Amino acid sequence: MHASRDSTLMHWMETATKTLRFLVAIIETAFDPETILLSGGFPESVLSALVERAYPLLPSLSATRDRELPRLTTATLLTDGPVIGGMTLPVFVNTKPDFRHLYIRQVGSDERPFDHR
Repeated sequence: MHASRDSTLMHWMETATKTLRFLVAIIETAFDPETILLSGGFPESVLSALVERAYPLLPSLSATRDRELPRLTTATLLTDGPVIGGMTLPVFVNTKPDFRHLYIRQVGSDERPFDHR
């Protein structure tokens, strides 16, 4: 679809890049990262085109500092990347007691959902 410049995909990409510009500014303002990596299940050509279309990025606090890396670039997602990320959630939830509001169900006591064996 991307190689043939499908009109539906091109319209979606135009809308997506507008949103991406705002997201980059929000992430940079909140976290001040060295760079933001865009990755996912899309073909590399689509991801690269999204990044290219997103420039020039909106101003942010992070945009004003000297940097060696681009503000936004693509990354290759390993096929098992989402699985590895998902496997870290129980560790994250059980080691960060301040994040109880992230639980799917309300916990009425200090009991953690993964404490049951």
